[in-house]
Amino acid sequence: MFDAPPRARGLPPQVVGFFPVSHQLLDFHTLEAAPVTLLPPPAVSPAASPAPSPAVDRARVGLWVRNTGIVVLLFLLYQLYGTGFQEGRAQAALRASYLGAQSSASADASTVGGPPPGGSARAGTAPLAAVPASLATAHPGGLPSQAVAEIIIPAIHVDQFVVDGTSDADLQKGPGHYTGTPYPGQPGNVAIAGHRTTFGAPFNRLGDLQPGDTIITKTPTGTYLYVVAGKENVAPTQTSVVDDYGDNRLTLTTCTPEFLATQRLVVVAALQGPLGGSTDAAPARVSAPPTPTKIVKAIAGSAATAGLRQGTRGFDFGALPLAALFVAALVGLGLSYQYARRYLPRLAAAVVLGPIWLCGLLLLFEHLARFLPANV
Repeated sequence: MFDAPPRARGLPPQVVGFFPVSHQLLDFHTLEAAPVTLLPPPAVSPAASPAPSPAVDRARVGLWVRNTGIVVLLFLLYQLYGTGFQEGRAQAALRASYLGAQSSASADASTVGGPPPGGSARAGTAPLAAVPASLATAHPGGLPSQAVAEIIIPAIHVDQFVVDGTSDADLQKGPGHYTGTPYPGQPGNVAIAGHRTTFGAPFNRLGDLQPGDTIITKTPTGTYLYVVAGKENVAPTQTSVVDDYGDNRLTLTTCTPEFLATQRLVVVAALQGPLGGSTDAAPARVSAPPTPTKIVKAIAGSAATAGLRQGTRGFDFGALPLAALFVAALVGLGLSYQYARRYLPRLAAAVVLGPIWLCGLLLLFEHLARFLPANV
């Protein structure tokens, strides 16, 4: 036995057996381990937590700017291509309604005729198209309430069904017939409007037409051939382009220049007469175009001028409240994605919230398109 406890090698005399002790030496054999008390870590106040660095703030701002840019780009794509998909579906429905009306016209032997209000048959021109009695009650003008005609322009590869009316909702389906003007094949000035850049842009290449190019119109009562006589840019307020000039013509209108719509491009074609046989045999151009006719009169007095002014509609502020609501909903979904990632994997959170976000985005785009000025 040791009379005195040994000192650990290399340790100061205040430390014996690896336990701190006082200067008095303790009996090594009676030394017991002192109890150890674990103290909690010192509390850190919220004020002491480090603030986000400026780099983190810039990254967050950059993320929102990037996402906003993506949404704007998607809206432009929607305007150029998404609206075209909607117009394609509407054209398919119009084709079905037109073919149904055509079948009814063929099966109905009785017809009603006579010149349109304010018009009369001109000498040396095609007679007024007879309208089947079964269709006379479908529309005030005597034609179906949706697809009133089919217009074919071989030179610019246009084959569209024409709706009756030129409101924003009408032109989203395809070219629209100006209410108050005759129908294709009837005496007078047949006026049709169409979009230049959106909703399928059926009249996008209308400016490429030259005198002599042919235009074919088909109705349930017949097929008629028009030949381009001239074109001109006019102010949106020059509504006399759809007036009656005393001849039989077809007037096509659209916005110009593209994406600005500060003027109207007007193309006038002269009626040549009914076209017998298949439209495939019709020429795309005639060698002797008609003499250019007068396009604009000094005084406007037609009932269809209100339809032409619809193309000058400004911003529709009535669509803003719902658009703002959808923006707030999309921002909320974006913030909820970060919250959902705490409980779901990244892919699962995107699968759950993605379809909801896309539906909200489409609704937002529709109301933004309503808000913007009409681009005919």
